[in-house]
Amino acid sequence: MKHAELFVLPSYFESFGLVYFEALAAGLPVIASSRSVEPELFSEVPGVELVDPDAPTQISEAISRILSDRDSYVRSVHASSKNFQQKFSLDRCIEESLSAYRDLLK
Repeated sequence: MKHAELFVLPSYFESFGLVYFEALAAGLPVIASSRSVEPELFSEVPGVELVDPDAPTQISEAISRILSDRDSYVRSVHASSKNFQQKFSLDRCIEESLSAYRDLLK
C-alpha cells in the first residue's frame, strides 16, 4: 500500500475488515462495500466511500471522482489518517478489549 493512491475492496463479505484499517492507517482513501459489516464500521469515517459491489459503474465513478479531484483526494487522505488514529488506536483497542473481558468476569 506504500505507493497506492487509493484502496478499493467492494467485497461481498468481509469479517471485521482489518485490511480497510491498514489502508486508512496508510492514509489512503477507501472504497468499500455497502454490504456486510462495512457500513457499520465506516459510514461516518472520512475518506471512506461505500459502493454497491454489484454496480461496476458506481465503483468506477467513485474511483474516478476520488482520483480526479486532487483537492478532495488530499483532504480524504488526511481525514482518513487522522480519523483512524483517533478512532482505532491501539490504546483504544486495548482499553475496550480489557473492558469487555472485565465485563465477562463480573
